[in-house]
Amino acid sequence: MKKTNKEKTYYTIRQGEKVFTFLYWSKKTIYKTYKFDKFKDAFRFALDEQIKIITVHISKTIKTTRRPFEYLYTLEEFKRLCKTNPLHYLGLRSHKKVNVDLYYFYLINSNKLTKLKKF
Repeated sequence: MKKTNKEKTYYTIRQGEKVFTFLYWSKKTIYKTYKFDKFKDAFRFALDEQIKIITVHISKTIKTTRRPFEYLYTLEEFKRLCKTNPLHYLGLRSHKKVNVDLYYFYLINSNKLTKLKKF
């Protein structure tokens, strides 16, 4: 008889935010943890917020990580590539008239990730 895993797999993303303390004397980091049921939602959130690690919780003791920027460009890398080769990435001869930030997030949210893949 097979044992089945009755626990449901979920995904977490930990995001840090630097906040000034009282009267701006020092900074402290506040961490927020977001939980997702679907990998697609976690992946899209990580790309939107430029977070490098997604943690997969398979069971209470088993955790693995996924790194979306191992095979996709970050925003800074994509900007640099659009400046060097705008015809391939933007379809234009110049990058000066296009808001590359908005185009990057358009590609993510419309699920057109082929231009963001590393070779």
